Amino acid sequence: MEWSRAGLQAAGFKGFVSFAKLKAAKVPPDPGIYVVLRPSTSVPEFVERTVAGDHHGRDQSVPVSLLREKWVPDAEVVYIGKANARKPRPGRAAPRPALRTRLAEYRRLGEGKDSPHRGGLYIWQLADYDDLLVGWKTLPDEFVKAEETRLIAEFVKTYGRRPFANRKD
Repeated sequence: MEWSRAGLQAAGFKGFVSFAKLKAAKVPPDPGIYVVLRPSTSVPEFVERTVAGDHHGRDQSVPVSLLREKWVPDAEVVYIGKANARKPRPGRAAPRPALRTRLAEYRRLGEGKDSPHRGGLYIWQLADYDDLLVGWKTLPDEFVKAEETRLIAEFVKTYGRRPFANRKD
C-alpha cells in the first residue's frame, strides 16, 4: 500500500477532513478503520504540554524526547485506529454509531474535553495538529480488528516501526 492520501483513497478510505471539520463531516455510523495523516513529511515541532484533557486528573503529556524517538521519518500516516460496532444503550434496539462516535471521542480529546479515547494521544503534542486529516473506511464489524492489525503490520514493513501515535499493535 502507498501510505499517502492518494494511496489510502485508492484503498477505499474516504473523508480526509481536519479534526475541526470532523463534527460537520458525514462520518458513517458503521464500524471501520480510520487513519490520521499529517500532510507534511517534514520533521514536526513538538509541544511540551498536550492539548488533550487530563485523564482522572493526570496530565497526559509525554516528554518531547519520547515524541522525537517515536517520530517516523517520511511518513504521512501518524495513527491507525479502529471503531467496532457499539452495543445499544439500555432500552434501545439500535446500536450506537461506530466510526462517527469513535471519531467524535477522538476530536473531543483534542479539544481538552473528557473522552474515553485513549489511543493516539501523541498527535495532540504536534504543534501543527490543526493540519491533521482524518480518513475512514467502513468494514463489517467482524473484520475491523484484523484489518487494523494488518494495516499496522504493513506500515511496519514499510517504515520499520508502528505509526507515530500507535503505542501498541
